[in-house]
Amino acid sequence: MFSQRKVAQLNVRLIEIDPPIWRRLLVPSDWTLAKLHRVLQAAFGWTDAHLHEFQIGGLRYGDPDLLDDGFDGPRVFDYADVRLLDFLGQPEAVFVYVYDFGDNFAGSALSP
Repeated sequence: MFSQRKVAQLNVRLIEIDPPIWRRLLVPSDWTLAKLHRVLQAAFGWTDAHLHEFQIGGLRYGDPDLLDDGFDGPRVFDYADVRLLDFLGQPEAVFVYVYDFGDNFAGSALSP
């Protein structure tokens, strides 16, 4: 019988920061990327004051209402519709979370 994992362990690190800054998060695997966004904001003490998106497998996930530029750019999939468990079991699944596009303030590699 198929058994669904209930918890996802995510190893999150800020990209291009030395010394390394990282967090290990345990979150329900049925959470959406939108919920994960809120957890990342809290884990790093950020204030959710900037645009953000997840980049996974060459695709963009975020809030389409905020990120769609109207100029035929890459499609933004709604991160409220995508769950972490959609990526579990894919060892090569690396998430990049981009926060604050203007300065590229932070990026995080997430491995479910």
